Amino acid sequence: DNSEPEPESEDEEGGPARSGGRRTVWDDKLANPSGPRNWQWTPNLEAALKFQCGCEQPCMAKAAQQLGPAAHTALYDHRRAVRAAMLEASVCMRDHLRRELERHLDQPTGRFSRSFVIMGVGGCCATAFGISVGISESTFARARADARKQRQLQVGRTARKDSRISQDRRELDAWVREQRNTMEGDKADGRKWYTDKTTAKQLWGRYVSDMDRSGMPIVGTESLLHKVWKEHREIVEKAPTGHDICDECGRITVAQRDLEGCTDAESKIKRAELTKEADAHRRFHNTERKHYDDAVYRASKHPEEVTTITIDAPTRHQFDLPAQGVGRPHPHPL
Repeated sequence: DNSEPEPESEDEEGGPARSGGRRTVWDDKLANPSGPRNWQWTPNLEAALKFQCGCEQPCMAKAAQQLGPAAHTALYDHRRAVRAAMLEASVCMRDHLRRELERHLDQPTGRFSRSFVIMGVGGCCATAFGISVGISESTFARARADARKQRQLQVGRTARKDSRISQDRRELDAWVREQRNTMEGDKADGRKWYTDKTTAKQLWGRYVSDMDRSGMPIVGTESLLHKVWKEHREIVEKAPTGHDICDECGRITVAQRDLEGCTDAESKIKRAELTKEADAHRRFHNTERKHYDDAVYRASKHPEEVTTITIDAPTRHQFDLPAQGVGRPHPHPL
């Protein structure tokens, strides 16, 4: 039998279990130690050449043995060629890989023949081909499922998804994506956005205020907006880690936290009282801030009339000693 003994179902695949129930084909931490996006990096190339695909003679090791010292360069050229073909076909990597897999698929049995050519070496299995391309395990698994189940390409999948999404959801989703412009982005890869922790009521209030300011109609509901917000996994909510503005703010925050999850009548009454108390205290702070802003403005414009002294708590880095440069005879002054 010149085909892979792969199971019919994606759920029966060997390998470590995943939380969603499907078993993974390979561990990305071992196959792509530098991350699938860095397919050209040496650690990823070396890990791919050592990959054990489960065949009697590992396909990647077989190719590396035949190519000898040139295996690293050949694998790099192979990955570049695959991506060049993908760009030329104007498809995503998932669809390009799916087309390659379909050429070696026996549709009635759902098995792939060991006829893949990797770096000029034939007789390789589908799993080894996925490793040789330098992609994530999830992309390979989706492409393989697309080939077996004859799913639509990306254009068809996107159209089908859009047809399921209501107009309200699309507009709310656009508003949520627009909020990322006001957030702090991840400097490492730009795929995470950080913001303060917010409730469904606060989020809906922000949305309503934005729509009122821009003169746009309000669509959807508070629960739908919160659901769309939670679907954006790239937005990470961070709870405040600093101190409260004053002792009274801290007392109210602690009391509200103690009532989280309580649904009895007494807790609801206490929660409403704390909310009213917090709103009144916030107005007090805002009034203080307005007085301060007025004083700063007057001191700036009319220094002969008033002098304003600003005192603020220093941050930790202001107490750090300055870095000592190499060969510098005297340290910087504090």
